[in-house]
Amino acid sequence: MATQSPDRENLATPRIVDLFHVGPPKSGTTWLYRALREHPQIVTSPQDSIHFFNINFHRGFEWYEKHFDPSSEAIVFDPTPSYLADASSPQRIFDYNPKAKIMLTARNPIERAFSHYWHEKKKDRFNFAFDEALTNQDLYTNWIAPGLYSLHIEKYLSFFPRDQIKVLFFDDLESDPLKFYQEACLFAGIDSSQTPSVMNKKVNKAGAFKSQRQRRLETSTAKIPPLKFLFRGLNFLFSEKRIEKVADVDDATIHEMKMLFANDISRLEQFTGRNLNHWKSFEPKER
Repeated sequence: MATQSPDRENLATPRIVDLFHVGPPKSGTTWLYRALREHPQIVTSPQDSIHFFNINFHRGFEWYEKHFDPSSEAIVFDPTPSYLADASSPQRIFDYNPKAKIMLTARNPIERAFSHYWHEKKKDRFNFAFDEALTNQDLYTNWIAPGLYSLHIEKYLSFFPRDQIKVLFFDDLESDPLKFYQEACLFAGIDSSQTPSVMNKKVNKAGAFKSQRQRRLETSTAKIPPLKFLFRGLNFLFSEKRIEKVADVDDATIHEMKMLFANDISRLEQFTGRNLNHWKSFEPKER
């Protein structure tokens, strides 16, 4: 049964979103958002995660389309990394614009899961261990499920034709960011000769653990230079002791995750024609 969408017939200046990057998190989504935000043929929102077609759908299309400049004639771009693994988003996006182009970026699913885990843990939001994602449904949903790319692609293929779905690879972003950017531009139908300012920069990279107390202290002393630099120095000295890496994950957990993702990776190979044997045989570096 079709999902009922908020009425958009009465909008004064409706903006149909043409292009989506649906995620998942920790796969270069912020980098691509910042790169395309600079492109003269793209208009996007001031923030890189609107979450309209899942969390904020009840707010209606008027609320959604206020995120985009109504005076621009450029391609409208919604970069929300939570759409990929959300059950409702594919049909809602299709009902909204059946001609929309859907991009996603696939990253080694074990590395992506760990990066997602550490991104949240370093903010002192929880005290779970990474391997608990294999036994805890909530953690599995957040860290493991987004990396089942083929499963999610098949949901989008239930609504969109194959040529409206593009799989980019995080491996390419790391090895050749220009190629990665040009592939995205080609799919979007925009000029690929632009060179965004983030081309050779790391964006939203993993950092060290900071407790909530430390974050409050840094915020409160930000306008007091001596204290500001003192806290920065202390953080630099001790940060390496407060960083978890995928190389720290035990062999049994890595092995189980390789088994968990193996079939989905094989289906992704068939869908994209890409050899992903290095994902299947993944061994963390620095062991």
